[in-house]
Amino acid sequence: MRRITRRMLITLAVTCGLVAGAVTPANAHTSLIVYKWNQKDVAWAWYNSGTHNPSKGRNSFTLRGDKGIIYASVHWAFFSPDDIWDYEIVFPTPTSAAEKSFSAYKTARNPAIKIYYKLCIKATAASQELCSSIKQDWVR
Repeated sequence: MRRITRRMLITLAVTCGLVAGAVTPANAHTSLIVYKWNQKDVAWAWYNSGTHNPSKGRNSFTLRGDKGIIYASVHWAFFSPDDIWDYEIVFPTPTSAAEKSFSAYKTARNPAIKIYYKLCIKATAASQELCSSIKQDWVR
């Protein structure tokens, strides 16, 4: 009986630890969106929440567009997707990629606020702008 009770308590403790860890938001992390066009990765947007990548700045994006597309852009809004969207853009050339990193929100936020963002491309001069679905993260 003691053995079973002990196993149950250990199992319960491990389960509670896993559940608590799953619902607790990370203090800082990196998220990635990759945009494919013609079955090829052509644009990337990394979001670094908080101070996850201090060399890029607090709450920063790194935006990269592969050679051959007209432009890649990342658009973001705070609090709600219905807020005003801001954006940054890179213009690759036919022979070289373009990349830039920048801070979307330079100061710390406590409590954290939501940031919504999406990655867009214009693949050819004749094409319309194409965008990924909206992703949500945190400004810390």
